[in-house]
Amino acid sequence: MRTVAVGAGDDELLSVVRDWVDLVAAGSFQAAVQLLYIPPDDYAAGRWTAESLENYIGNYGFWEPLGDGSVVRVTPIATAKPPADAPDRQPHAEVVRGHGLPGIEFDLPLDGEWSDLTALFDIEEVDGRWAFVLTDLHVL
Repeated sequence: MRTVAVGAGDDELLSVVRDWVDLVAAGSFQAAVQLLYIPPDDYAAGRWTAESLENYIGNYGFWEPLGDGSVVRVTPIATAKPPADAPDRQPHAEVVRGHGLPGIEFDLPLDGEWSDLTALFDIEEVDGRWAFVLTDLHVL
């Protein structure tokens, strides 16, 4: 599990998420899951595993395979380009701060292009530090 100091700034929080994306892009799903904090009260069937993460992303944020049988892959952030059908689109990467702990919304680069599949992370305090909980992957 990767943590940062309580009160970490947006740049540091987004840096950890970028590292997570890099792990997924490299096919290191086990390492990507190990970077996360899995709250002990999460039910066992809802915990991310390397296999479930790979499957869910590959199916564009669904458990069932895509209708055309295709499988999408996260690609490196550094090489991602805007989608051909939306050349002005910029990826969404935001730390959302409200009354509680921050959350993070981060668009994923899929098959070389920025997509609208967004990883949503909650921040939880664990042993006096902030840890990252992947709460969902879905199209925003």
